[in-house]
Amino acid sequence: MRLFKTALVGVAGLALTSAATAAEISLEGRDPQGLSTFSLDFGDGVPRVSEISYTEFDLRVDPDTGTARMAHYHQTAAPLELPSPFGPISTGNLIIEIVPGSSTGTFDPETNTFATNEDYVIYFDGDLSALGLTSPVVLAAADSAPTSAGGVSNTDAGLSSGDLAIAWSGVYNLDFGGGQVFPLNYNCDVSASFVRYDGCSTTGCETADLNRDCAIDLADVSGLLANYGRSGSLVAPRSGDLDGDQDVDLADLAGMLASFAVNCN
Repeated sequence: MRLFKTALVGVAGLALTSAATAAEISLEGRDPQGLSTFSLDFGDGVPRVSEISYTEFDLRVDPDTGTARMAHYHQTAAPLELPSPFGPISTGNLIIEIVPGSSTGTFDPETNTFATNEDYVIYFDGDLSALGLTSPVVLAAADSAPTSAGGVSNTDAGLSSGDLAIAWSGVYNLDFGGGQVFPLNYNCDVSASFVRYDGCSTTGCETADLNRDCAIDLADVSGLLANYGRSGSLVAPRSGDLDGDQDVDLADLAGMLASFAVNCN
């Protein structure tokens, strides 16, 4: 299963200051209210829609070097039904992330637009073995990707906070062999708020502060436990791999608990 995706986002009404262009800017975006959705159209004109229950991302733009990248991306979504020669099959609950370090892109400070391209990782708890799929599936990006459009609003010149909306779409194929291919039209509408992240006021939260709120608390422990037992190159640091050894294990949990209740504001 292969997805082609490029992100193109327009930033409207912004005049970035010289201080803001001096280095890469981190925009921490979140949608905890489930305003984002997935939809799939299997060619019968009846889109299947899945609500995204939670979205968070770290979008980096650097007007000085003209680069952009998605440093972190995480979504949880409700199950979708996939077509197959055997009848509809549920994906089960979905988690969407990106392959660590795979995102690259450009930023145009004159038009305040950027484009990124990255590989996505889809985790699911449904049984898709009939389709030849096991969790996780990597959806690799390509130069022929369709575009995604969006914009930032309700913010000041320094991008301190505001709202961000992205709508992106793609087409990928489920190939069952023997000429049986299901083309799926894929759309994702993401609505989120963001704050500019410039680090914490004091030290102590560099690795264990998974949600970047400059405090190590139950939310961070919960995030680590949700990924406990994962291993391999697809494990991101913000999934709970505090020591960077490509797994989330007792050593990471012990490190977080050692820093528990630290406030870095």
